[in-house]
Amino acid sequence: MTTMGTPPDEPIPAPASEPEAVAPSAAGTISPDGRWVWDGTRWQPAGPAGTVPGYPGAGYGPVIGPAPGLAYAGFWIRLVAYLIDSAIIFAVLFVLSLVMGGFLKTDPTTGVQQVNGAVQAIAILGGIAYIVGFWGTRSATPGQMALGMRIVRADNGAPIDLSRAVIRYVGYVISVIPFGLGLIWAGFDPRKQGWHDKLAGTYVVRPVAQ
Repeated sequence: MTTMGTPPDEPIPAPASEPEAVAPSAAGTISPDGRWVWDGTRWQPAGPAGTVPGYPGAGYGPVIGPAPGLAYAGFWIRLVAYLIDSAIIFAVLFVLSLVMGGFLKTDPTTGVQQVNGAVQAIAILGGIAYIVGFWGTRSATPGQMALGMRIVRADNGAPIDLSRAVIRYVGYVISVIPFGLGLIWAGFDPRKQGWHDKLAGTYVVRPVAQ
């Protein structure tokens, strides 16, 4: 009921409902009304200015990863992981080379030193098996595990399997060819994806620093 000069009561708006269950193309997507954020798996209630609950600070923080508690792993920390893995691979190859006559061997006929083909083949195949094997079975190499990183699928956050690891490795090779541009790309991409990540549909994530 209203009286003269008193505006009618305005209806109280109903609470915002979760957006339609259509997965956005990328984690961190803000819903049109600004009330929800897609975390890579489901819609999460957004905080002030489209932030997501669950990050450090006063209950809220910037969207810096595909889900609360996770951040995208950037170029430099991934480079450190690569150096750790390279050291492991080199140490194993060094021991094998000693057993197999060294990285170089002398031709008994000409006396000329040549690359030990067997060691070279093991270095190439072993390196591929190391990377693809750990990616496909553990979703991380030992270097990545040492730094708390792991590779996950961009569509649902699940660990990657061997087939996706192979695709990612092919993308890795492609990324290296143009002077490593595809790897450096991770340093500038908003979700820290290199070309190999984009090709395989993956993210590299790590826990948010507390």
